[in-house]
Amino acid sequence: MRLADKGYYVRFLNPLYNMLKKAYTLCCRNRYKTFWVLFAIVQIYLYFTNEPINYNEPPPSGDLSLYHYWIDRGTQFGVWPILHEPSVYPPYAFIPMLFAGIFSYQNLFLFKIIWYFLMMFLWGFGLKLLWEQVDKSSKSKISNSFTDIFHLGYGSCYYALFYMLAMGGVFSSRIDCMAAVLGLYGFIALKNSEKATSAFFTAAAWTKVFVGANFTPLFFATKKKVKNVILPACIVSAPILLLMFACQNHFYPLSFLQGQSSRNLQIESVAATPSMVSELFTGAHNIIYNNTIYTNEIISPVCDFIAQILNYILVLATAIILFLVFRARKADETQLILSGGLAVILGLIVFNKVGSPQYFTALLPTLAYALSTEYKKQWKITCILGFFVALFTQMIFPGVYKYIINYDPYHYLGILCLAIRNCLVIALFIVVIYNLYKLGSKVPKDSKVSK
Repeated sequence: MRLADKGYYVRFLNPLYNMLKKAYTLCCRNRYKTFWVLFAIVQIYLYFTNEPINYNEPPPSGDLSLYHYWIDRGTQFGVWPILHEPSVYPPYAFIPMLFAGIFSYQNLFLFKIIWYFLMMFLWGFGLKLLWEQVDKSSKSKISNSFTDIFHLGYGSCYYALFYMLAMGGVFSSRIDCMAAVLGLYGFIALKNSEKATSAFFTAAAWTKVFVGANFTPLFFATKKKVKNVILPACIVSAPILLLMFACQNHFYPLSFLQGQSSRNLQIESVAATPSMVSELFTGAHNIIYNNTIYTNEIISPVCDFIAQILNYILVLATAIILFLVFRARKADETQLILSGGLAVILGLIVFNKVGSPQYFTALLPTLAYALSTEYKKQWKITCILGFFVALFTQMIFPGVYKYIINYDPYHYLGILCLAIRNCLVIALFIVVIYNLYKLGSKVPKDSKVSK
């Protein structure tokens, strides 16, 4: 390239570079407005990721149609999950479904619109509260780069949006997003009221168990356990007892706990990954669709054995994690709840027969809130790993999922994405367990609980 040509490109690119740099600085200085513009873009993306590109095809994520079917069947024929039959979801999971279903009688499109607006409102309000919490110490400080935004604590709100973006349609089309936002409210309330935190974590558990795992470290960390933790949890759980008496079978509200023991390994689960990879070399086709629970499972003598022992391994792993939480009970309360809760959630994922993509929504409240605390620098690696776990989850479902189950020429690509994601999950679990172990090791013997 001639010198004159180089000079032309320099004269052309420099103004463009300076313009982009000014726009970047302007966005950082107007971090609040930029956040809400990004929030709107993300919400629009989440909606359209669940709309079929070709209207002759089913939507990529179909749980909203299932929720609508349950509510529609209940209003038309009086057959309700939990009241008249067992359910795969805890009782409070049906509250947002009812809210969306009551105003959308026999109209799936309207049901989806109401669902998305409800989700958008709950998350928007939660992130606004989180932003205001950070504002108390950082409102007057100027930020000229995203690095500054991170150091000031606002990176927590931006991280939540990027995590939603990484998860894609799976995030917005499952009940887990409603449980996760309750978990976020619980973390936000932690500075002012352990009672409110206990109530939110309990409500989250009765919506989707994974998010409620944060309740356990809260119990160990709190000094006034009965007053601040147990009593609010009992109040929130009281309607469940009343519901049990109204059901045809008094155990239907707890039926969601019974669905794990008899099922096989789901193909996305961490424990199924070695068998999925080995099938690339053996050429076996052992993926079977389970019509009862609407999922794909891998069937083989080895997988059957793993599925049988995994129930016991899960109990043992959970017990060990709870011991580590108990060991660190005198550490800083916020650190213990963040590390301990995330360790329990990841333990429930890693040692589970199920590997449904929506499970990783439960990680978001912990990861986002951690970036708003004074310990944000210690959580950088954990949050980066969590983001890539979410990103590969969207790549798997709905991205390459059809390649995994159809054994077509791109089958190798699907298995590769699945293996990478599950390796990242294991790496994240190891990092969190290591941090929890260090947290217990650093606690002086004569230290006291922070509250």
